[in-house]
Amino acid sequence: TTFDWAIHDSAWASQAVEKDGTFYWYTTVHNTSLSAPGYAIAVATSDSPTSGFIDALGGPLVDSSMTDAPDFMGDVPWDNIDPTVFVDDDGEAYLYWGNTHLYYAKLSDNMLELDGEIERVDIQNMPGNFTEGPFLFKRDQLYYLTFAYNYPEELAYAVSTSPKGPWYFQAKIMDKIPNSGTSHPAVIQFDGSWYFIYHTAGLPGGGEYRRSVAFE
Repeated sequence: TTFDWAIHDSAWASQAVEKDGTFYWYTTVHNTSLSAPGYAIAVATSDSPTSGFIDALGGPLVDSSMTDAPDFMGDVPWDNIDPTVFVDDDGEAYLYWGNTHLYYAKLSDNMLELDGEIERVDIQNMPGNFTEGPFLFKRDQLYYLTFAYNYPEELAYAVSTSPKGPWYFQAKIMDKIPNSGTSHPAVIQFDGSWYFIYHTAGLPGGGEYRRSVAFE
């Protein structure tokens, strides 16, 4: 119910990031607008990572009128899903997202506007097709893009010397998992160690839409 302009209970595939003491929550929602139907990316803000989020824009940051969805998605496209935001060491922020098509755009300093055009990304030398669930991080001077590809989904990564790309496919990280066609990745550093995060259907009652979080 945070987003009055969206279908309630439709928020999923989200990420919260902090910049200058404010938490920004980017999430997928189902847009009710007849001029831009389908899924969109919303953003809410709070001074806490766990509560108090308020719609920051009163409408989508990205909607279906701003991208060219694959034809098979029809009148309710879902290419604008799975947002991830990366804040670089210099404070510049980048939004990546997509299903079938991978998109990115630079964010303005206020984290609430696009700073430039939406770019469609092709991952070089990839043996398969991008599906969804991008997640971007940096280690030393190299940028890493993890994502789901093919279907049932496998997880892989690409690298670049810039958060804008170009991206070069490196390797598959994980095979498809039992009982679920999807598994979305993330990578974080905590207390000097690196952790790979994904989802499975491993808990009792698990399945395609009943997922459990896993760490390696």
